[in-house]
Amino acid sequence: MITICDTGPLVAYLNPNDPYHSWAVALMKQARSPMLTTEPVLTEVAYFLRADRVDVDPLFQLLERDALRLDLQVAEHWPRLRTLMSRFSCRNTTPRV
Repeated sequence: MITICDTGPLVAYLNPNDPYHSWAVALMKQARSPMLTTEPVLTEVAYFLRADRVDVDPLFQLLERDALRLDLQVAEHWPRLRTLMSRFSCRNTTPRV
């Protein structure tokens, strides 16, 4: 199984002041490593962390430890991504607070 990580969970995980931080920490403990993401997600996460004056270095530490990998080439996998997005389109992944 592959874990694909988007901006929201990464920001919540790395920002202790985020209202979903606890949820993201629990989620990351369950995720298979390495999680895959894209360069645009990395850029967005860094932007949101800096906007909240949160150190971005832990983001790069995830990359150094190979817990997060910039290895998701959407062009190669879009048919599978399309299937997954369709299958989980009704699934509510927003944490309840």
